[in-house]
Amino acid sequence: PIYPLLEACLLPLDHAAFYFYYPRARGAGLVVDSRARRRAGQRGTAAQVLRIDWHRFELNVGARYPPPNPGRHPPAVVCNLPHIDLPLRRPTVRHWPWRQHIGALRWLLPTQPKPIVELEPERGSTVKP
Repeated sequence: PIYPLLEACLLPLDHAAFYFYYPRARGAGLVVDSRARRRAGQRGTAAQVLRIDWHRFELNVGARYPPPNPGRHPPAVVCNLPHIDLPLRRPTVRHWPWRQHIGALRWLLPTQPKPIVELEPERGSTVKP
C-alpha cells in the first residue's frame, strides 16, 4: 500500500520509484530515479536521485587512509545494515552514514574488530615506535 502512494507523491517531481531485491547481498532497496534523466537516455546511477538500501556489505574499520582518500584500511566486518546512497552528489555519497562516520557508529556494527596493533621495529633498528 505504501508503494502506490510513494509513486503518486513523486510524479509531480518528475521522479519514479523502483523496488530492488539483492539476493546475493541478502537485502532490498528503493531507488528514486529522475524521469527527465531517463527520457534523456541516462540509465543506472546517472539517473538515480536517491537509493535507500538494506543489504549486506563489507566495511573496513582499520586505520584511515591518508588524505584526500576518505576510506579505511582492513580489517573489515560484514554488515547487513540500512544505508543511503546519493549518486548525483559530487563527490558521490555511498553507504552513508557507515563509510563516513565509522568512528561514531562503531558500536552499532555486528562484531567489534580487534584494535590495530602497531608493528614493533626490528631489533637493532634505530626507528622508535
